Amino acid sequence: MSFAPGNKHSFWPVLGSALLAGAVASRLYFKGAIKTKPPAPKAAPKSAEDEIELTEELLYFGSIITRFDQVKGTTYSYVPELFSESDDRSAGAITTAADGDTTIALARFKPASFLGADYVTLCVPAIPATDIRIKSLESLDSKQSPQLTQLTDTGKWPTALSKPLLKSKTGKILGVGSGVRSALIKDAATGKWYRLKGCGNMTDGFPFALVDRISGSTPYVTIRGSSFTHTTHRELYMSEVVHSELAKHGLSGANRSVGWYEYELPRTKLERCVRTCVVTETLGNKRIGDHILTGLERLLPGLINRESMDWSALRNFFPKDRRTEEGVIPSWVQPMIDGHDSYIDLFNFALPEGVPPFPSGALQGWRKVWDQNAVKFGM
Repeated sequence: MSFAPGNKHSFWPVLGSALLAGAVASRLYFKGAIKTKPPAPKAAPKSAEDEIELTEELLYFGSIITRFDQVKGTTYSYVPELFSESDDRSAGAITTAADGDTTIALARFKPASFLGADYVTLCVPAIPATDIRIKSLESLDSKQSPQLTQLTDTGKWPTALSKPLLKSKTGKILGVGSGVRSALIKDAATGKWYRLKGCGNMTDGFPFALVDRISGSTPYVTIRGSSFTHTTHRELYMSEVVHSELAKHGLSGANRSVGWYEYELPRTKLERCVRTCVVTETLGNKRIGDHILTGLERLLPGLINRESMDWSALRNFFPKDRRTEEGVIPSWVQPMIDGHDSYIDLFNFALPEGVPPFPSGALQGWRKVWDQNAVKFGM
């Protein structure tokens, strides 16, 4: 099989089929999909194929319904010229997480006691790097700050995303699930997709989770479902660094920075550790390992038409010292063990192709997409 541009079999229907096969393999087909409206109270849940038509686009972004509520907080825009790497290597006093110096970065390798006495058991994610700085951040408390005006300008945001969103069980704003703490929303006006990373631990908000317990001590905890100020700023900054490097070669980063939310939820414990959510424009939601490679592994055996295979010709393609009565020595390791030095290149051996069967375990709502790709592949 060959997927070169000139080949009659396009790579894209194979990729679409692989994504579907991969999703089945990784057990991503829950009973849920994007619904047109919230369900009636106490209504019996419907299967995904009863709710919407599952389209090829959803293979790349997801089909598990996620609901959001608008909540209290502040929306900030990513302004590239205001963000920069810190060059502060001082060991001065720790004040806030915006200092970006070595001291604060090193302090995060231990529980967050630098935030106060109540935070001595709180652990937050950290990498060995100083924080990303935002120009004139210290002036953000001033309503006259020009930087604050730029950062809080949401005029270019999709309307549905312009105020902080949090996953909920009954929200009227709809998207699709991604990870435990992330989700995607499509802007109906532009057709663009946006990733929200840190928008709630499923529908549980931002619960505390046990990290570790030292014998005789209070257990360490972390906050689930959110991003954090320092991780948010770095992710937004580095996403654009990656994009700028790829752009030199005519490529685009998978995520383009839009901004972030800072939540101000009632009854929040340890409120000095701000819960945030990274917002980026995204090109897709599938992972090469979990979905594409796993899908191809499941798909490739089905692409071979075994009934049309000339098994004798295949056997004769191997050197005599690798043939057996049953066929051929099964692996490339065995010839090395037995001292054989005859190897084979099967690149030019044409395998008869066929349309693979619809994967068992997939929702029937995907059959239309599968059949469309099968027709394209068989052209």
